[in-house]
Amino acid sequence: MHRTIFYYSNTEPKYCLFLQINLPKMKEIIKKSIIKNGLYAASILVGYTLLAYLLEISMFSPVQGLLSLLITLGTLVTFTFLAISTVRKQIETHQISFLNTWLITSIVIFAASFLSNVTSLLLIHVVDNEYYVAKYQEMMFKMAEQTDNNPEVMKSLQDGFHSIQNFELSSLTTTLIFLFASTAVISGLTALIAKKKDRFEDNINAI
Repeated sequence: MHRTIFYYSNTEPKYCLFLQINLPKMKEIIKKSIIKNGLYAASILVGYTLLAYLLEISMFSPVQGLLSLLITLGTLVTFTFLAISTVRKQIETHQISFLNTWLITSIVIFAASFLSNVTSLLLIHVVDNEYYVAKYQEMMFKMAEQTDNNPEVMKSLQDGFHSIQNFELSSLTTTLIFLFASTAVISGLTALIAKKKDRFEDNINAI
């Protein structure tokens, strides 16, 4: 199946180019790019989560939390840009619509984030709940000293402790809602930037 489109060349705007786009081929390119880069991103995030557990790094400390956030965002943004770049370089026009760009970024970000969160939940509630409860209690004691047992802070910490100690379906629901919302926002911003032609990441060899 082909679709015929008209567009104006950037180098010769007076001439209208007539192109044939193979839609099934484009879908296949997009699918392969999503799977490959999504798996790379998920592998890095899951690997980081497992490494932090094996090295007994507390994921509840503010510094480690910030570092985890930066690693997560850096990984997701990097591989969404590479996924889009891979598609753009393989299609005839070297241009990609906002909808396709948003689709690629959404799936890569959500899939990688979802697998990373599932890994964290399994570690906390199935593999070694006692370890994570102990680490969270350590953080609670430190925060209590630093905030002089501020009632609002302590209530928030106690709620967090309860969710660590006991798995609840509401926690999973909250996680999914947060993932959907954050994916939509990050994907939209990334898509606006990455859909343009001849960006710097196009010069990076596809992973």
